[in-house]
Amino acid sequence: MTAAEAVISKCTKGVAGAGAVILVLYSAAAALAPGAFDQVFLSDWGGAILGFAAAAVILRTALYFERGESLRTQWLLICAAVTLWAFGDGMFALIVSSTHASPAVPGPQDVFYVAGYVLIPIALLMIAYSYRRLVDMRWPVFVAGGITAAFAGLMWLAVIQPSLETTTTDFIERVTLAFYPLAALVLALGPVILIIVTITRLGAGRLAWPWWLAAVGAGAVAISSAVYSYLTFNSAYTSGSLVDYGWMLGYYLILVGALVERDVQSARRTS
Repeated sequence: MTAAEAVISKCTKGVAGAGAVILVLYSAAAALAPGAFDQVFLSDWGGAILGFAAAAVILRTALYFERGESLRTQWLLICAAVTLWAFGDGMFALIVSSTHASPAVPGPQDVFYVAGYVLIPIALLMIAYSYRRLVDMRWPVFVAGGITAAFAGLMWLAVIQPSLETTTTDFIERVTLAFYPLAALVLALGPVILIIVTITRLGAGRLAWPWWLAAVGAGAVAISSAVYSYLTFNSAYTSGSLVDYGWMLGYYLILVGALVERDVQSARRTS
């Protein structure tokens, strides 16, 4: 029996396996839906429902820890961010379902999305900072900063600068569209890379397993948001696009990460 088999519970394996199958089948059903409205309904509402499910699982994991424990705070912040994103998805789906048109930018959904992007970097940086006594953080910070700067430069040329300079949309809409790729890269993807480089230097210990999943999940959400901004700026985004399933994948990975965290900590307490 491997270390993973000894630690990961049957419940977590079952939820992860069933969730992966459901996610694939659901995505296929949405892509093959007979009508455009059916695709919108499935992709938009599916993302919101999965987001709330992930938030519930994350909250359960966070409450497993005692008050004052850093892991409790970190997972509660992640829970709050995912909940806000799920509310944003739900608001987006409600507007699309009722009007059969994409919401205005900025719209009510953006309040929740922006709030989520304020919380997620706090949680991610707290996670990375917790390893400061085990790892020399200078190299992870250098790598994360360099990769983030490179991607930010590309996104500036592809979306942010053209969005700010265009005269075909309102200024506030241009600023909103410019915010998402910037937030995705600086506030989410940068801390995600920092965590990945940090835990890579620590090795393949079980304590890193949940953060691998959570970090990659947050990265999937961040990349999807950046791609969404690019598509929206070029009038190429429609609900049901492939990018919608990037958000779903992110929620799924964070959900599984929360389940694995509970298993890992339970194994530590009983060993």
